[in-house]
Amino acid sequence: MKTKHCLFVVASLSLAFTSCNNTMEDSSNDNSNEQNSGASFKAVEMPSTLANGDPFPTDEATIDRWLAKGSVGADGLETSPEVIGHAWGLW
Repeated sequence: MKTKHCLFVVASLSLAFTSCNNTMEDSSNDNSNEQNSGASFKAVEMPSTLANGDPFPTDEATIDRWLAKGSVGADGLETSPEVIGHAWGLW
């Protein structure tokens, strides 16, 4: 069983390394704004507010204050409306 496991790992790694398209030489010549397909990419400015109206980026002290309340329920999920709203605003 151990031999089969090792063989599987070696085969998986071999496949992973041989299926990559870019080499180190290719990546040094890449334009950071273009993908291999030739399609261009244009960065856009981040908004100053999130979708829910919170400022972006939200001040670290504000987030720390939210998290200090310890608002994780027994099921391990966040229950703080501020944290949940912030997460949805980012998403």
